[in-house]
Amino acid sequence: MTDYIQIAIRHEAGHSTAALCLGFPIQRVSVTKGIPFAEVILDSPERTNQERFIFLAAGIAGEQFFYGRYDPGGCGKDAAMISEKDGHSIDTYLPDALRIMKLNESLLRRFVGELTCRMLDELASESFAAGGSLDERSRLSFDLLSSEDIQRIWRETGTSICNQPSVQL
Repeated sequence: MTDYIQIAIRHEAGHSTAALCLGFPIQRVSVTKGIPFAEVILDSPERTNQERFIFLAAGIAGEQFFYGRYDPGGCGKDAAMISEKDGHSIDTYLPDALRIMKLNESLLRRFVGELTCRMLDELASESFAAGGSLDERSRLSFDLLSSEDIQRIWRETGTSICNQPSVQL
């Protein structure tokens, strides 16, 4: 698995962890065109823009947590979504998102482990079906974790420490 895919897995694990902690429903984590993507319902009227912005910053918080830095190019879509809703720079929300990662480290690590294993399994079975080596950058699309899988991981990992709005963190 390439470094790029490993970074993307940690990015999506960050989003998934924050989504659960902040009360955003996660539909699934899937792979589209070879890249993992957490599908989350952001426009719930019960959630504030501040919570949305922290969720969007949580992808880079996942990267920062594991690598001590994040890929500025990899957060373009998240930063644009914050800007569209008149938010500040994505870095403004990074401290709150990092706090969620630290308080829920076991959940974050569990997501990384599950996503990594499932990604490797899918790549191996696709490679086998293709009759040989399969480049990870090919245009693969498949589901990694369903909403049921995500809820099971959430239950097995324990209750979130940060299920209140971020201003109370």
